[in-house]
Amino acid sequence: MKKIIFVVMAAQYLGCAPDHASAGNSAKDAALSCQKPSETNIDSSSQTVLSADAGGFNQFIIKYKTNSSTSLSLAPSGNPLRKFIVQGISFKNVTKEMYTFSINTSAVEKEKILTDLASQPDVEYIEPDYQITINDKQENAVSSVAEAAVSADGTLESSQFSDQWALPKVNLQSAWGVTQGSEDIVIAVLDSGIDYTHNDLKNNIWRNPKEVLNGVDDDNNGFVDDIYGWNFVSNNADPKTSQTSNHGSHVAGIIGGNRGNGQGIFGIAPHVKMIALKFIGENGSGSTSAAVQGIDYAISKKVFAINNSWGSSSGSRSLADAIKRAEKAGVLF
Repeated sequence: MKKIIFVVMAAQYLGCAPDHASAGNSAKDAALSCQKPSETNIDSSSQTVLSADAGGFNQFIIKYKTNSSTSLSLAPSGNPLRKFIVQGISFKNVTKEMYTFSINTSAVEKEKILTDLASQPDVEYIEPDYQITINDKQENAVSSVAEAAVSADGTLESSQFSDQWALPKVNLQSAWGVTQGSEDIVIAVLDSGIDYTHNDLKNNIWRNPKEVLNGVDDDNNGFVDDIYGWNFVSNNADPKTSQTSNHGSHVAGIIGGNRGNGQGIFGIAPHVKMIALKFIGENGSGSTSAAVQGIDYAISKKVFAINNSWGSSSGSRSLADAIKRAEKAGVLF
């Protein structure tokens, strides 16, 4: 297990590395641009109830207390986007007792509604549905580097291998002597989706073994035809990146780009499988609620790890709790 974690952590290191062809950085400068992985440090213990602090937010997350009478009556019954009407507001289910809702009224009316909701004894907390953004603006990076040459015996030609400057820097050839990953290792890429038709990625895309493309929710998980994962932006089964927002494909290439197919790049673990979970939209951002849905989806599929190349300047209790659920389930985050 430690050997596998090493390879995955190497991928995490490369996830913040600049593209060698365009960065112009020295190895020392590149190293300084990344920080070592650290433990998640988000305090979610305090109650979060907003009224006047709502500011310019219009989209919110409400969490009911577990097993409260209200939350039981709002059980999603397997439909991840079932809507409910509470005090004249449309609630959309996120997970279990958590919902999102919008308030498009005056500031005074907004504060009144939030105060009324927060006063309900079975409400645990209310917070803004904060926006999350990707960590960089590198696009089209999956195809930007010529693949290293592979000799007849399958070994790497060092002169070409060094073109991907970060791979020899983390001594990847030695790591590959231990493992190149396995189809049994599933990595969820929670991002702007993955181009699952890309020649350098398609062979390493996870396919839901319990789902058939037939318009039916075969595995009864609330997501119809989720063959490759799910699109939490458009709420459909097509989690593919677009030409204008393909950061997730860039990330997927770093993690599991196909090795030895004569094109593209070498991924850190070229034999793992990757689930495409799209919550980042065309503008390079996504909602906290969609990120929470993606994390819970990954947990339900018992993934080994979730890659998260995104962040926010706002502290979210709902996101912190989702990360803790992943940790409790044994998922590397």
